[in-house]
Amino acid sequence: MARMIHPRFAPSSLFLLLLIAMLFAGCPEKQSLTTEPAPDTDNPQAVPVDESAQRQPAAKHIASTPTNATVSRQPPLDISTLLLPSDVEKILGQKKLKVEALVGQPATADYNGLRIVVENNKTPMFGAGLQVWKFADLGAASAQLGKLKDQYLGVQAIPADLQKTAGDGFIAERGGIRSYLVIAPPNHIIALSCEKDLCQNWADLLELARIVQSRL
Repeated sequence: MARMIHPRFAPSSLFLLLLIAMLFAGCPEKQSLTTEPAPDTDNPQAVPVDESAQRQPAAKHIASTPTNATVSRQPPLDISTLLLPSDVEKILGQKKLKVEALVGQPATADYNGLRIVVENNKTPMFGAGLQVWKFADLGAASAQLGKLKDQYLGVQAIPADLQKTAGDGFIAERGGIRSYLVIAPPNHIIALSCEKDLCQNWADLLELARIVQSRL
């Protein structure tokens, strides 16, 4: 008598159950699509960077000025028309003159200098020089004149015969160079210097100073 197999345990049913179990056992869990990999801190190029911060321009700070302030470079004080070769020729009798820069103190928006010398002169000479300082007001100019007086050597009182026509200033003589410094209202100081051989008397320097002052 043949043995009968219960339908519940038919081979086909067992095979299906075994196949389903194998499929579930071999299927890996799905990774989250929103998971971001951790940055590689050992590689600087792999660390995320805020690109918006990179696009921000670096703030510029200028010493003694507010942050992000800009400083405009002002041109040097223009004194090119204050003393001309023709003025020196007229007062001192020299001819064939030219204008040169006065070396020493650099030109700024508040200071400049020049000198007038003989063209093609084989002997080194100083000629006639002009320096001009500009200040905020007359009080500042007066204070600076006192400081300049301490810096010059051979300072003398203005000759008595010229005091009535001279301004508020002083004269000085050193190394064959005569100088006359005077306050020129409203807010300038002018200094005229000349070789003693050219300016044989102080009146010549004072006359040149008056010419300069009239053109300020």
